[in-house]
Amino acid sequence: MEPQHHNRAVAGGILKMKSAFLQQRLYPTLLLGRRPTVTHGKYSVSVHARQSDLDSACGLHNIAMAFTLLGLISHPQALPKRIRGVAARLWRAAQETYFTGLSEIDLAEMIEALNSNLHVNYVAGSHRKTREFTTMAMENGALVILSYRTKDGRANVGCD
Repeated sequence: MEPQHHNRAVAGGILKMKSAFLQQRLYPTLLLGRRPTVTHGKYSVSVHARQSDLDSACGLHNIAMAFTLLGLISHPQALPKRIRGVAARLWRAAQETYFTGLSEIDLAEMIEALNSNLHVNYVAGSHRKTREFTTMAMENGALVILSYRTKDGRANVGCD
């Protein structure tokens, strides 16, 4: 990947800015566009399901998006209407944590309890350790759900 050099004209000359790199790794079946989609048979299905800042349901949303990419759920927006299968089991399990949220360990345990035949690895540690795990997992075609906390502990992005 070639670095992109950015130069800006300023009074008295040119200001040389640092090089910028962009690295993206995407799941192979994910189709990018106005809304990320995945194709199941002859249907294209939106992967993204909207979440409220008030519901603490990021775990449900992350699992639903991952299961949609894997083809285990066909329409994440229809979860409440499902009466059988992994989608129905996910909806029932998630109701217990709605408004309270999930820890990262709770999220991994929920996925395993859904009997979806998925192997779950939970990795916690430094930025470097989790980045190495994520890179290796994605290079091997696996999906990764990330949660991280800022050093000062004020912001938590992901599930909590």
